[in-house]
Amino acid sequence: MGYHDSPISAYAHESDDVRFLNPVDYRYEGKHDDAALAQLRRILSAPDQRDSFVVIHTMGSHFRYTDRYPRTFAKFTPDDPVGAPAQLFDRDDKQVLINGYDNTILFTDHVLSGLIDELAKHEDVESWLLYSSDHGEALFDDCRMQSGHGQFSKATQHPAALFWASPLYKRLNQDKVSLLQNRQDMLASTGMFFETMTDLAGIAVEGNRPNNSLLSVHPRVPTEILQADVDFRCPSGK
Repeated sequence: MGYHDSPISAYAHESDDVRFLNPVDYRYEGKHDDAALAQLRRILSAPDQRDSFVVIHTMGSHFRYTDRYPRTFAKFTPDDPVGAPAQLFDRDDKQVLINGYDNTILFTDHVLSGLIDELAKHEDVESWLLYSSDHGEALFDDCRMQSGHGQFSKATQHPAALFWASPLYKRLNQDKVSLLQNRQDMLASTGMFFETMTDLAGIAVEGNRPNNSLLSVHPRVPTEILQADVDFRCPSGK
């Protein structure tokens, strides 16, 4: 998003190098997330690049779903009704919304694979990639007939995350990588990612909460999302 569109813009300007690649906000198509690939390639190829921390803020699967991927990634169709765009809150559009959303996931996989490929080219560098969505999307999943995000449900509160490490990082940090592999099914919160990243990088930061890291001996239980949908049951027959 743009220079003044969200609090994320303010955080972005704390970095040494700020690059806004998408000229529009989530209401329009703009550029797709793979625009970040060429930028990462340039950063990694710069002769003075070392000890770099690169943050890539993607548009991901934000509605409109069909705006988030090139038509070459429209594997699941139809992804739009005939004659008009899909409406996020229209139950009649459920199937085309699901198809469009699935296409965004396919394209996100492509973008993540491309980012990993760029990192993997530099075999003599310790590198890792940590990815997470900030939320999932509901698509009329149960009797509540909710769509979009912002609701307190597993569909919106329990998206997946991904971690990748280069061969050199794995070799020099076997304990950290093994610990994350053993915890791949553990419930985690995005609120735990700051301490996790500083631990992965071997950086000590004043005020860190040790049990807020996924590499902690005893990581905390993320109670802020633990109860999502625990007590919810659709009425019988719904």
